[in-house]
Amino acid sequence: MSGYKPPSENSWPPDETENEHKKSRLSTPSTTPDWLQSHLLTLSEHYSKDHLLDDAQFQQAYVDIIPDNWTICSLTMDLEHNTLYAVQLRAGEAPFVIKIPLSRITKKLGSDQNTCSSFQEAEAELKSIIQESDDTIQYSAQCKRPEEVKQWWAKRSSLDSRLETLLARVQEWFGGFKGILSGQRNESLEDLKKFCEQLNELVHKIVMKLSSKKAKVEFSLHFCRIVLQLGQCPNAKELEDIAYFALSCYEDHSIYINFDQVSNEIIKGLSNIISSYHNNVARKGIDADSSMPNDHVILILDKYMQILPMENIPILRKQAVSRLPCLSFLRDRILYAQSKKPPNSSGDNKMKNKKNAGNDLHLSKKNTFYVLNPSGDLVDTQKEFEALFKSFPQWGGIVGTAPMELQCTLVTAQDKAF
Repeated sequence: MSGYKPPSENSWPPDETENEHKKSRLSTPSTTPDWLQSHLLTLSEHYSKDHLLDDAQFQQAYVDIIPDNWTICSLTMDLEHNTLYAVQLRAGEAPFVIKIPLSRITKKLGSDQNTCSSFQEAEAELKSIIQESDDTIQYSAQCKRPEEVKQWWAKRSSLDSRLETLLARVQEWFGGFKGILSGQRNESLEDLKKFCEQLNELVHKIVMKLSSKKAKVEFSLHFCRIVLQLGQCPNAKELEDIAYFALSCYEDHSIYINFDQVSNEIIKGLSNIISSYHNNVARKGIDADSSMPNDHVILILDKYMQILPMENIPILRKQAVSRLPCLSFLRDRILYAQSKKPPNSSGDNKMKNKKNAGNDLHLSKKNTFYVLNPSGDLVDTQKEFEALFKSFPQWGGIVGTAPMELQCTLVTAQDKAF
């Protein structure tokens, strides 16, 4: 190709001249508002340095900017080893990471039960439910006689039950760590610290009876909160997960305990101190099973897990939940919202009350765009909602047809609720 010069081995990463040119382009006068130009320049600088971040810098750049009433849960599936990795992130706390082997479900419950002990089984069942649901929608127009209508509704009810069962099975993957999916519950800090001390002492006492090595593992409040979100009466399998994890923490000190030797003792002890915590906070008028005000969970699911309707698993049904594609996108949205906020009287553009910072990140409900029945097959749904949506004069939308790519691009660029 005429005029083309292949890059040299030293042409990447870009040199200082190229970086300066990029900054110049971002700061060139345009119709873009000043605050947005500043935001884009800030993002560019962040991304150029992300690969250099150590753990502490990552915590500061990505985690500690999260509003205090938000909980982030990232799920990654390792298909080769049938293992799920779950990470919970909250501002001011070290990330809590847990490796969850799904094979343990078969060992506990037996292979002859409908356990969905692998992602592939869950995926196949979900796709089957979706396909059969689509079939019933296509067939609905042909149901004329009362018996046909009755059978149609029976089929729909059966699909609902199958989906409910599937979601319960998916939650069983997490076992004693299902609390990692949950947000923040009402609590008594005094009783939480007492529970943590009791847990530390319980596990240490059992370990020291069987080991001559002297060591003590201190479990974090973060971990204790996840344990307590099992509720007042966890089942035996959930308690077994927690007990096994607690004992395995001593392996870092080269202390190995045969779980079968102590399983009954540690599970009984765990059950007692969990129940005691819930009884104590209940006497103080605290509902430990309800979420804190304005609590919100954001799910970040990998390319495998994103097919599953995780928002509807039992532990999240009463929880405010959103999902985002990645942690970088979350950071971008937080910084974007902060950039839009006008400076306060002191000239500080940062949120003053971080505890309720999530309340300051909002979209106007008047600025909304909707897509109703894009495939054209949900006629009754369209009849139900079309008049309602069109009754809002400031709303725009498309009914009965799929939007074009350009329409979606324009809508999402205009800060509309979509």
